[in-house]
Amino acid sequence: TVQTDRACSYEFRYGESRWAELRLFPLNSGELLCVVRDVTTQRSREGQLRQTKDRYALALQGAADGTWDWDLATGEVYYSWEWKEMFGYDASSVVNKPEHWLDRVHPADLPGVRKALDVHLADGSQRFETEHRVPLDTGRNRWLLVRGLAIRDANGKPQRIAGSATDLTNRRAVAAATEKSLLLDHATAAVGIGVALRMPDGRLRKPTNTLVRMADPWGDPPTWWDAVLASHVKSVYNTCS
Repeated sequence: TVQTDRACSYEFRYGESRWAELRLFPLNSGELLCVVRDVTTQRSREGQLRQTKDRYALALQGAADGTWDWDLATGEVYYSWEWKEMFGYDASSVVNKPEHWLDRVHPADLPGVRKALDVHLADGSQRFETEHRVPLDTGRNRWLLVRGLAIRDANGKPQRIAGSATDLTNRRAVAAATEKSLLLDHATAAVGIGVALRMPDGRLRKPTNTLVRMADPWGDPPTWWDAVLASHVKSVYNTCS
């Protein structure tokens, strides 16, 4: 009979670059059962994991990202206060379950999020990454980029998954506005029309390329062009008012 409560183990190096684990189990007969196994691959994976976690920690420093760490064995999840804020929770709220994340995902995006998560945990893909919306009380949606990396045991079974959440809402808004601006440029250029927005203070914003090129078709518009345009717009505006 092996008295496992008194067992001990340690690791040692052998050969040029191999590592082994030696476990000693005292037997009732007074003998020791010696169990040796090669742990070179395991140590290599653990070293790579430490490097990955260190790089990830450095990448998060100075960023406004929210972080999360899901213990798959216990089902408990740690969410940083930045993460809670992004998902519409108060910083002091008790939020520590996977549902506190998944229940906040837009219904139309949830199947894709679950699929990406399942695939990463099942096949060991490089990392988990998905973009999804979080409906807010204001009626608007917040766009988030959620990334994660599963930490696995020696057999490749995921033990936990940790990652970050980044708010993409403003970035997406800028991209959408830029796309609309390009479409307007193409549409107005096709018919030779220049377009701009007049601000309350009289300045002109977002002139289309057609309008800019009216002053100089081959180069940058001269400095007086904006003033001339603003002056004429003001005259017409005052006349119509």
